[in-house]
Amino acid sequence: MLFVDIVRALLDILGSLLVGLLLLRAWAAAIGMPVRNPLAHFARALTDWLVKPLARVIPSRGRIEWRRWSAH
Repeated sequence: MLFVDIVRALLDILGSLLVGLLLLRAWAAAIGMPVRNPLAHFARALTDWLVKPLARVIPSRGRIEWRRWSAH
């Protein structure tokens, strides 16, 4: 039981960090932060593996260009 609890806690932490990095990436794109900014570069480097495939799949709808937000 203890091992399962430890694994769950680690997965929870990693998931929270990933969501935080994705939010940071979206915020950086929203405010127009330069890609060379170390914080934006860090978030982009750690989330590109997830965002780039999603950017190819997500269609643009309405006035919001989702690909721009996801692939910034």
